[in-house]
Amino acid sequence: METPLPLQKTDHQALKGVLKKSYHIHTCVEVVYMTKITVTVERIEGHCNLPMMVGDSFTVDGSRLSIPEGGHICIWALQSMMPVFPILAERERLEDHHWVKKVKYFRCPDPDGGVLYRLEICED
Repeated sequence: METPLPLQKTDHQALKGVLKKSYHIHTCVEVVYMTKITVTVERIEGHCNLPMMVGDSFTVDGSRLSIPEGGHICIWALQSMMPVFPILAERERLEDHHWVKKVKYFRCPDPDGGVLYRLEICED
């Protein structure tokens, strides 16, 4: 097996050739469609300095983020929960005891905020 080259080239075609030679990459893509999820502030147990308010919500539908007019979302809370969104779309294929089947809430990563978000799968 060839030793991988440092990836310093910016030319896409040259880089693609290096990767194919070094790793014999075969493309196999499985498309995962994210389900529609509504995220709502359920409770605030600390001090949110954004501030998020109980009842504030937004919807994630695939790669589209919808926030009601005049609303906002904390980017720190959003980026923390984003890895869970695609997994929720796959929950029906998981075993009954899998932790994802139990996810209904998400807590803000700010230790002083204590914002609890409710995650609801929208069945369209």
